[in-house]
Amino acid sequence: MPQSIALEGLTILDGGLPGASVVDFVFLHGLNGSPKGTWTYQNGNDDVPDGFFWPGQLLVDIPGCRVMTFGYNALFERALVQNTATINDIALTLVSQLIANRRGPDYVDRPLVLISHSLGGLVIKRALWNIHHDRSSGKTPTPRRIKEQNAIYDSVAGIVFMGTPHSGSHVTNAARVKVLKAIARATFTKVPENLINALSAHSFELQELSRNFENTTIFSQHIIEICTYYETKTQKFLGEEVVPLEMTVLHYQNERTEPIPNEHTKMIKFESANDNLYKSVCDRLKEMATDGIEARTARQVTYRILQVPGTVHRVEASRFLSTCGDSVLGQSSNIRVHSLASRVGQAPSSKIATVTFVQVPRILLEHRKSKQRHWSIPFEHEGCHKAITVDVQGTFHGFTFLNDVQPDEHCLDIIALPSLGYDPFRSWQDMAASDASMWLRDQLPELVPGSQVALYGYDIDFESQ
Repeated sequence: MPQSIALEGLTILDGGLPGASVVDFVFLHGLNGSPKGTWTYQNGNDDVPDGFFWPGQLLVDIPGCRVMTFGYNALFERALVQNTATINDIALTLVSQLIANRRGPDYVDRPLVLISHSLGGLVIKRALWNIHHDRSSGKTPTPRRIKEQNAIYDSVAGIVFMGTPHSGSHVTNAARVKVLKAIARATFTKVPENLINALSAHSFELQELSRNFENTTIFSQHIIEICTYYETKTQKFLGEEVVPLEMTVLHYQNERTEPIPNEHTKMIKFESANDNLYKSVCDRLKEMATDGIEARTARQVTYRILQVPGTVHRVEASRFLSTCGDSVLGQSSNIRVHSLASRVGQAPSSKIATVTFVQVPRILLEHRKSKQRHWSIPFEHEGCHKAITVDVQGTFHGFTFLNDVQPDEHCLDIIALPSLGYDPFRSWQDMAASDASMWLRDQLPELVPGSQVALYGYDIDFESQ
């Protein structure tokens, strides 16, 4: 018996292959669509009476994935006509239900890929903007809520927009209204006049939403991959494309733009698992999932940064690092500095920092994939042009000093070595603590005055040893 898919809210699809689930795919339909019908190709084949529902096929073709659909259609149409804050309401519901279905250590930080058709993409953009705004402004109902929202935001590994109208500053209001009306005419057999009027009234909201999304760290720091698909066939009865190419493209640095040779309402329906278009989209989703898994692993790594100027203090280190190399490491709020110190007795011309990232910079992920051990980033400090060096693999070869000691007070060196297969930094951290306290760095220097504590790193990969 086919699984029943709820018209509103999240539905987790049955049928995943046995084994650990490592990535979530979430599908959002567009105006007058449905969580199942939007993505189903009906070919009239008696052997496939329910048609080909390709989100379900992903469970077979991408082992370890969990697939969810999100429905909202009745709410969307009703609220549009009543001229209420429709997209925001739906976005809030989406985030709340994602939080509810991703609780627990096996789910909370797994990669999340969001796939949308048409106006469903606006819901995604609004949801991510809401979280970004809450985390940057500090306005949220409870600390727990902001932590849960951040877990959703930081887990996003990719977004797929299929026929979604984006509206940058180059798009006129007349063009926005035209596209919104075209979407309504393409998706309704008979369009209610009050719906047309409501869509026209919301055209400025489309522009504001695009502007807000471009201000999120996901967009501005080029953290994830975004794939935009656009239609190349004119919509029947309209004689033109519903969402033209110029409104489909985001102009995002890590954006892939690909055509689908079909009309707006059919561009998200594939004939079978052997359909070349389905295979292409499936491959793209696999890549996003793989990148997401790598990003999650990279977030769990502590990185060492060498050649930090000796005049930089720990309290200002994240701000300094955010200015290096055209801000390739992201904003200061993205960088968490755990220690900054130099070897006692040596001229403190440079220090060693240990850092983690809220969102690992994409360029750092690329260096990790290439198996590079070190990566240099230029900077200018006090009139001098120099470069810091990032230990890309987090191996911490050699000594890493965790605390500064005055030379006349220095009386003891304490060296900590991890066991084979253990992270040289996190082995000593209390990961259960909310502030990731580290007794070597925080308590030991106080218990043993005059001591300088250092980590000693070596190749910790067990197999290579």
